[in-house]
Amino acid sequence: MLLACIILFVSGVFVYNKVKMKQEEKYWDNPPGQMVEVDGHRMHIYSEGEGDHTIVFLSAWGDASPYNNFLPLCKELSSDARVVILERFGYGLSDTVEGERTFDKILDEDREGLVKAGIEGPYVLAPHSIAGPEAIL
Repeated sequence: MLLACIILFVSGVFVYNKVKMKQEEKYWDNPPGQMVEVDGHRMHIYSEGEGDHTIVFLSAWGDASPYNNFLPLCKELSSDARVVILERFGYGLSDTVEGERTFDKILDEDREGLVKAGIEGPYVLAPHSIAGPEAIL
């Protein structure tokens, strides 16, 4: 009986995961922002709003989806400023990359991504957690 319950539970989780993955396909096929190429990889950058200032949100370490996490705040601020959510490599809809991930490398990639997305400075950086040292650099 216990084995049957475990098999039923695992099967239910498997089916639920398949259904949710199917629902997520629309985001992979048509991302809400723009995808720019940096060092041969795709980086997701979302922006909205207009104003005298450009606010760039930089996410915490291990944040699964900076876009989803920052979007409510982005909506609130976009009436007064241009707001950008940058998903660095390995986060959200951006590609995962191999190799050394130093602050200098990440900073260069983020700068190149912003330029390729047509987002010009100066920026007001809004870092969260580990993005603080990146913002200082």
